[in-house]
Amino acid sequence: MRLPRCCSGETLPPYSEDTAQGQEILWRINRKSGAEQFISWCNVNKRQRILISSERIRLIERGGSGSKVLAEIPVRLVRQCRHHRSVVFAVEGSGIPGTPGYRPNDRYEHYLTIEEKEEEGLTVAASLSQKLNYVSRLQCSDEKTAMKISQEIHYAIDMWTEAEFCVSKAD
Repeated sequence: MRLPRCCSGETLPPYSEDTAQGQEILWRINRKSGAEQFISWCNVNKRQRILISSERIRLIERGGSGSKVLAEIPVRLVRQCRHHRSVVFAVEGSGIPGTPGYRPNDRYEHYLTIEEKEEEGLTVAASLSQKLNYVSRLQCSDEKTAMKISQEIHYAIDMWTEAEFCVSKAD
């Protein structure tokens, strides 16, 4: 039996086991409130996954029957997310003429850096340093993964910003 899914909007996207699993975890975390809109559920590396919603970014430990939330960052406090890479293994003489510094045979580690906004004179990193230090720089399995997660986080930021400028029915 496949997991149920929640659909927002008017179209029904193709079924994805992975997306259904992410929606199920968001549903459990929110105690079935449905207040947050699901955006993405991605593998970060072999040990961690990231759950992105319209309200929060959650780093979740993989494995076991349960899903342990390692860290949670409100989308409203995220300024931006950047992809970085660092050389792990450099190969001599592997540059391509016309592209200074490019070395196709080098091996890289890919990271995401999540920059937090300042709030009330304190940086979020300062006020939540114990909780966020290891999330502020997150190692990804490859470049494609890092770029996809960064794009999804920016989409969540855009959604949150747009929602802030909308007039609600209660107003």
